[in-house]
This record gives sequence, C-alpha cells and structure tokens, in this order.
Amino acid sequence: MTTFANKNEVMEIFEEQLRNDLHQFLLSTKEAFNGYVACLHQLYLFGAAMQLKRMGYHMTKMN
Repeated sequence: MTTFANKNEVMEIFEEQLRNDLHQFLLSTKEAFNGYVACLHQLYLFGAAMQLKRMGYHMTKMN
C-alpha cells in the first residue's frame, strides 16, 4: 500500500528545498532554477496523489 505525505511533511520538504535553492542560487542560477523546478514537480506529484486518495482511488502495484 502506498503512503502519502501530509501537508506539514510537504511544506517541510518544500521549505528545505527552498533553502537549498537559495544556497544554490548563490553558486549558480541555472542549478537553482533546475532545483526549483524539480521541487515544484515533486509538490505537484504529492498534491495529485493526495487528491486522488481523497477521491477514493487506490494505488496498486502493476506487473
């Protein structure tokens, strides 16, 4: 069974990534941008998974 992150966990991940991105920005703008986009992508996936679970969808492993 797949487990989903709650809102607090997602926000903690986002804040950590944002701090890392700020550090990366000081080193390289391109790297910071790519990190930011990767963070947004993960947040989108978490949000989509949480919404699907609320709607009653169950994630099952496919062979």
